[in-house]
Amino acid sequence: MSGSGTSPTVRFGRRPTRGLLLGFSTTRVVVFGLAAAVAVVGMISAGGTGLVVSAVVWVPLAASGIARVGGRPAVEWAGTALQFAGRRASGQTEFRAQVTRPRPAGTLALHGDAARLRLHLDPDSGAAMIHDPHAQTLSAVLAVSHPAYVMLDADERSRRVSSWGRVLAGLAQSGTLACVQLLEATVPDPGDGPADWYRDNGRHDGGWAGAQYQALLAQTRIGSSTHRTTVSIALDLKAAARTIKAAGGGLAGAAALLRQDMAGLADALHQAGLHLGGWMGEAELAAMVRGAYDPAV
Repeated sequence: MSGSGTSPTVRFGRRPTRGLLLGFSTTRVVVFGLAAAVAVVGMISAGGTGLVVSAVVWVPLAASGIARVGGRPAVEWAGTALQFAGRRASGQTEFRAQVTRPRPAGTLALHGDAARLRLHLDPDSGAAMIHDPHAQTLSAVLAVSHPAYVMLDADERSRRVSSWGRVLAGLAQSGTLACVQLLEATVPDPGDGPADWYRDNGRHDGGWAGAQYQALLAQTRIGSSTHRTTVSIALDLKAAARTIKAAGGGLAGAAALLRQDMAGLADALHQAGLHLGGWMGEAELAAMVRGAYDPAV
């Protein structure tokens, strides 16, 4: 962190990547190897003419490993494209729930890769934890609220940035968390908050200013929205296998260990000046997931 005066500038480090050779991923190394092999074979078989003719093969291969699409090398999108093509061929791009065949209790009834997710209701915290048996993670979601960052003064912004850094540092100390997600979504809102506040606290004297303000409130209801912020943590069940076994094993032991991280996160966020809305239960989590898949609801 560096800055001038009381306004700090934060720079996050680049995401570390593990390359097979010279920082290149396995896919890019394979593509470059194939391109070099085609070029060498063409040059050996027909000299310069063979190199030029074979360029129709090795040039696109090499270009796919160099050119970037959406911040990633083009060749690394091949797996995603093949998976989507396979799903389209097998009719897996649409999902229809059958009312006559309800999903078993404890599942989220989602489609695609999310179909594997399971729900674990923790009786001690009341949180609905999401268990991913394939990725070996157990996650919990915390709803938070906070004032607008840009509306704060420089000293308060500096304090909040430092506090958030301490939150991340505290979570990293355990070594058992797979990831931390900070998600802020803009969701539709009926706009009742400002209208209700003005109704209870405004000056209703029938004047011109009051009429104009009520008209403004009526207009702002159209397209009104609010921000929803959540912080999610995921416990790495593989990394914490020994501790989970000592806590009783199974999902109950994993939930007990996750509750410790949940308590530490809640305390750190409270000290950072955020208002905690509580860990999401089954109903709150279902409403958030439904809104993500069907915004019109």
